[in-house]
Amino acid sequence: MKNFLFICSLLLAGVAFAHGDEEHKDHAHAAPSAVLETNSAVPALTTQSETFELVARLYENELGLYIDDWRSNAPVLNARVEVELDGRKATAQFHADHGDYAVADPEMLKALHAEGEHALVFSIVAGKDVDLLTGELHVHAESPAAAIVDGRSGWLLAAVALVLLIGCGLAVRQLLKARKETL
Repeated sequence: MKNFLFICSLLLAGVAFAHGDEEHKDHAHAAPSAVLETNSAVPALTTQSETFELVARLYENELGLYIDDWRSNAPVLNARVEVELDGRKATAQFHADHGDYAVADPEMLKALHAEGEHALVFSIVAGKDVDLLTGELHVHAESPAAAIVDGRSGWLLAAVALVLLIGCGLAVRQLLKARKETL
């Protein structure tokens, strides 16, 4: 009986998904740790050198960049940052209120949103520190599972959870009834 209840609880835990109704546009300017904990469907890349550590996340309207000093892990603020994709260069704007950078060049964003692998070069000038970092941003077509998790099929998820809950309840009831009859 205990094993059965344990299995039912695992089944119910399996249908517990994070909410997905929100667009999370505010995360485009959140701290890197908060951004990395959000939607995993957002294409991202990480790259580092002996000077800098960079996380890039591709959002609908911008390429968000989070840059830290590799030695101290402190955010790099007010740097001059340029991003290159297939010979096209765009300057990243620094957002002092969040300590991040954003590239909003429409042509670059259009190219980055195309499915495939995109080789990026990041030029960073922060005081006396100058560095070039490279990385590949992998953009994949959205899978059906991602569509369910991000809230587009919330009713379906709720229905599955309800059916599992009712099924487990009925199974427990049946087991208790059978146990009483054997005693």
